[in-house]
Amino acid sequence: MSAKFNTVLPGPQMYSRGKGWRPPRVPHTDAPLHFSFGSLKIAAMKTWSRIEAMFGGPWRPVTEGGSGELATGSKSGGAPPELPISNRNSAELETGVSSCKQRTASRCNRNKMGIPAVNRTREISRRIGVAVLSAASILFLAAISSAAQNAGDLTGFAPARVSAERELEQKFRKIPDAERAERNLRRLTSEPHMAGTEASRRVAEWLRDQFRSFGFDAEIVTYNVWLPQLREAKLELTNPEKKSLASPEQPFDRDKDTYDKRAVGPLNLYSPSGEVTAQVVYVNYGTPEDYRELASLGVDVAGKIVIARYGHDYRGIKARVAEEHKAAALILYSDPEDDGATVGEVYPRGPWRPMSGIQRGSIIYTQIYPGDPLTPGIAATQSAKRLAPTEAENLPRIPTMPINAQDAAVILANLGGQEVPSDWQGGLAFHYHVGPGDAEVHMKLVMDYRQRPLYDVIAKLHGTADDEWVMLGNHHDAWVFGAADPGSATAAVLE
Repeated sequence: MSAKFNTVLPGPQMYSRGKGWRPPRVPHTDAPLHFSFGSLKIAAMKTWSRIEAMFGGPWRPVTEGGSGELATGSKSGGAPPELPISNRNSAELETGVSSCKQRTASRCNRNKMGIPAVNRTREISRRIGVAVLSAASILFLAAISSAAQNAGDLTGFAPARVSAERELEQKFRKIPDAERAERNLRRLTSEPHMAGTEASRRVAEWLRDQFRSFGFDAEIVTYNVWLPQLREAKLELTNPEKKSLASPEQPFDRDKDTYDKRAVGPLNLYSPSGEVTAQVVYVNYGTPEDYRELASLGVDVAGKIVIARYGHDYRGIKARVAEEHKAAALILYSDPEDDGATVGEVYPRGPWRPMSGIQRGSIIYTQIYPGDPLTPGIAATQSAKRLAPTEAENLPRIPTMPINAQDAAVILANLGGQEVPSDWQGGLAFHYHVGPGDAEVHMKLVMDYRQRPLYDVIAKLHGTADDEWVMLGNHHDAWVFGAADPGSATAAVLE
């Protein structure tokens, strides 16, 4: 088995704790199918009480030379064998007995009404099947539980391997060092390093050298992708009054990085260039359901600029749905109700987005196909056969730009039309309207599209079988400094 660390591939994902099966964690201290024999007894008693309730019990147990029979009414000696159970389980048994009396009375009523006995026989047969299945399930779980206990609660390993595995896990736990991880994170975030830039190349070279110092076989593999960079973004309210928007993010004295002029301006990567002047319609989160709601209100977005708040789905879905409804352009913003003062303290006093904060991000249609738009399904090498940009189905076709909440407030406050449904109201201090009304906005975007290099750092640790690989990875490029996304995970990969 060999290990490969790739600093571009998505990081490892844990399955969620949903209703389905969840693989055991490492270390294996929470095996999903762990039941003590005490709980097996309780489960068995519950099943026994249900069997009794099904057939008007309680049952008298089978004795030597005899057969089981119902201990009802005037029959004597009818009591199930005593087992050590809790008061709660005793109450459940009493409930089962009470239920069986009701069922017995029901059978008597059915006899009086002339319901054929064959139907009752079928019902009893069905209930026997359910009871047997329940008992078999309990025994199956008990068998798995026993195996887990015999392996020291470490699932996935033979008993003979448990001790060695625990020793290996203890060694692994001693490797990560919080102070070293912090130093690495500060190095990774020392400058803005968006994909396709020289700063991104410098980060890749540093990562390669780190892996080599650990003894890995590390190299940089370069790909050439169709990648835009922002050259100009302009937004202004033109009616009912003129007001310049697209304001920059506010810098903070306590955070010198907020003054860094190398930071890329707010953008939705893979938006096309474009210039539009049109009325505005508020589309809530911009989901298909939201557009259906607008249609029910008699609002048509065709030819309009639509404004949507972030949340509920991927921003590329918002762009795609707006395009499908023939909107002229899309504006995205973070509403304080979802990411701001309505939720909690904003930066720098807390973690939530301030009114001037803007979320950057891609809107490429990954739901159609991910990766380089011009080389779907193959690596974007220098010699790869490429589509024309007009043929790339995962590229958005309407201009899309992100703005901050304070600029969004200017637009939304000037919308007319009907008041929004109650669940469309956000956290800004006025009643939202769907529009369009008199509000009109002018938007201009200039994007510089060209082939740009991406730098994959591939680090290999060879084992005894190079035809099998364990892969772990994360991307290293960032929208700005990338302390949370992706730097925190990249620092963890280094550990």
